[in-house]
Amino acid sequence: MSDGVNAITKTYDLLKWLMPTVSKFPRDKRFTLGERIENKLLTVMEL
Repeated sequence: MSDGVNAITKTYDLLKWLMPTVSKFPRDKRFTLGERIENKLLTVMEL
């Protein structure tokens, strides 16, 4: 069970780091590539 908790924690930490990083992308990349990255990572968190 600790592996599952560890994976969730690491994914959450990645998401916390990713959100401000994506906001620094150039505008045209932020709304295409950035949105896809965020959505994929949020999907992983939901699973």
